[in-house]
Amino acid sequence: MCGRFVSASSEADVSQALFADLSGVNLGASYNVSPTASVYGVRTLASGQRSVDVFRWGLAPEWISHSKKLQPLINARLETVDQKPAFANAFKLRRCVIPANGFFEWQKIGSANRQPFYVYKKDSSLLFMAGIWELGVGDEAKDFSILTTKANSDVAHIHHRMPVLLDGNALERWLMPGVAETQSLKNLLLEGSAERLDSHYVDRRVGNASLNDSDLISEVPPDTLW
Repeated sequence: MCGRFVSASSEADVSQALFADLSGVNLGASYNVSPTASVYGVRTLASGQRSVDVFRWGLAPEWISHSKKLQPLINARLETVDQKPAFANAFKLRRCVIPANGFFEWQKIGSANRQPFYVYKKDSSLLFMAGIWELGVGDEAKDFSILTTKANSDVAHIHHRMPVLLDGNALERWLMPGVAETQSLKNLLLEGSAERLDSHYVDRRVGNASLNDSDLISEVPPDTLW
């Protein structure tokens, strides 16, 4: 799964990277994006123009919004996204890209311990995560979930799942208006991204959602973990 990521790039950087119109909203950098936080995303308007928008992390269908125990849906499995009622319509009609500088995954160590890793592109450029969105129940917020898939060889030693990363043709098709044939789109994403990823140990402070500073992505040596 993907439960935390970094969104530290400016709206101008996102706009330039994805050739999208600006929203004019300044969110500021977040080095510890957690569920229900707002981040920049890019979607394609009916006109065909890409637009930077503000999205809130976690789909909350009406049946979830009426429950105090259920949490927003922050991830959707690529393998079944077109079969689940909470996701299928958004997968077909409301796709977005969530830019990230990197994401966090926790490696299970023994029966109780988990060690966080920061995962990022080897050239430190933006990652583009596949997202689906719906309008929030009772407000106009654009709520999103991140699609996840089987971890590639760069991530598998940390966790068995990872975000769906978009590049090349997959990125173009994901944001292309009118592409509603979901099986061919799924097949394309299941091929996986050619992006090469790097990772390093980070401090366990990242598990505290109230913290947000650049030191959260700083590498810590293995002998300081315990």
